Amino acid sequence: MAQKAIGPSFAEELEAAGGLIGQHFSWDNQGNLYFFDDTPKAVVDGVESVYAAHDPDRPSWAAYRTSAQDALDKTDIVAIRCVKSGVSFPKEWQAYCAALRAIVSAASGDATQSLPTRPAYPAGT
Repeated sequence: MAQKAIGPSFAEELEAAGGLIGQHFSWDNQGNLYFFDDTPKAVVDGVESVYAAHDPDRPSWAAYRTSAQDALDKTDIVAIRCVKSGVSFPKEWQAYCAALRAIVSAASGDATQSLPTRPAYPAGT
């Protein structure tokens, strides 16, 4: 098997492949896999299978969720601007918040997709 770097999504991929995290092995970022003497063959085979399919450039879901949470946190500023200006919180902002909340609450997903597009600030705020 050709050696390749290990990217940020590798741990999530191992967990998704049947809970391989916490088994008798470790790795480094350069792509070296280290199996203990007592690592079961099924674990070795599973880890090597995940490694073979691994794309080191694939972002992690955890980082994607953090970005969505950061964007969601910033929507509070818009809500406050609306309240202070006596403007209703617009439907497009409500939809934007709902889309971000869906990402934040999801256990996994496609971290390569773009975050929802932030609407323009509401008029009059």
